[in-house]
Amino acid sequence: MIKRILPTVLLALTLCSCAKNDRAQDNTQNTVDDLELPSEISESWLKDNLNILLERAIDNPTEENVRKYFYAQKVMLDLAKKRAEAVNESQ
Repeated sequence: MIKRILPTVLLALTLCSCAKNDRAQDNTQNTVDDLELPSEISESWLKDNLNILLERAIDNPTEENVRKYFYAQKVMLDLAKKRAEAVNESQ
């Protein structure tokens, strides 16, 4: 019984996995093709776009895509450091 069901289950899992990957790639391509770094990056921009930049750097690791992601990540860390210093100074 298991020998008859197992191939069907494996096929279904494989098809589901492929469909999810195709949809993820389509969403990534639609949202990041025109994404450019603004002249001043705000916290809200980072919240909305840092994961998109990461996906782009992973899916299409060109020098430009990776550089944009690391630059945005550095800005995020700098903002976090400033916020932490402000909190420590106020205490």
